Amino acid sequence: MRGGLAGTALVALDLAATHDDSDLQARGLAIAERLAGAGEHGPGPTAAGFLDGWSGICLLHVLAFERTGDPVWLDRAGTALRRDLARCRTTGDGTLEAEDPGHPRTLPYLARGSAGVALAALALARHDPGHAGVAALPGLLAACRTGFVVHPGLGLGAAGLLLTLAGAPPDPATTRVMDELTALVGRLAAPAGPGIAVGGHQLLRLSTDVDTGNAGVLLALAARGGHPSILPLPGHAHRSPTAGAGPLTSTGSGRGTH
Repeated sequence: MRGGLAGTALVALDLAATHDDSDLQARGLAIAERLAGAGEHGPGPTAAGFLDGWSGICLLHVLAFERTGDPVWLDRAGTALRRDLARCRTTGDGTLEAEDPGHPRTLPYLARGSAGVALAALALARHDPGHAGVAALPGLLAACRTGFVVHPGLGLGAAGLLLTLAGAPPDPATTRVMDELTALVGRLAAPAGPGIAVGGHQLLRLSTDVDTGNAGVLLALAARGGHPSILPLPGHAHRSPTAGAGPLTSTGSGRGTH
């Protein structure tokens, strides 16, 4: 997904549906077909997660199923999910986290980590709840409820965990953690010009981008509040091209979360 074809195909399929463009859909599906054989004819991703692993490709294949109704895409999505799950292991506290290649650690995050794998598993579960990979969801979501997060961002921080948990089945523990993550993001915001910005990667600078800064935080807060998503992900409600944006508010009490 990061810098690759899967993101291009996701956007193509999303725009094709929004604008009823069959040519654009054909292009998106052609890329998805190409990626379906990536693991057989090339090395493929070496990490697990939404941006750096097979989970992004899994999400693409689920979206392809939603656009075509062809069950072969669910089979391909399941294959991609299994590849990322093979890079996850159960930690000492019982959570299922993704290994970080080259480092003696596991990660719970969205871009690289179990939150990204959980996002893919949740999407597949909506259409194939009996898939073997879906059984890993409790452990993956438990990792998203981790009690210690340093960064506010979407890729490797609190916002990514919040985005994933917002799509999980509701329960009191998940709601409590989402409130805590929302408040944490607010505490990590600081004045920036006429507004605010959150601390970026390693908190060395303020950031407004999608991966590490404000834009990603807003996407997570929108998901937390039940707003239609602008992300081209399967199962998400999208705004029409002419729909006006409603007010975005959060349920947390931290500074900078509105």
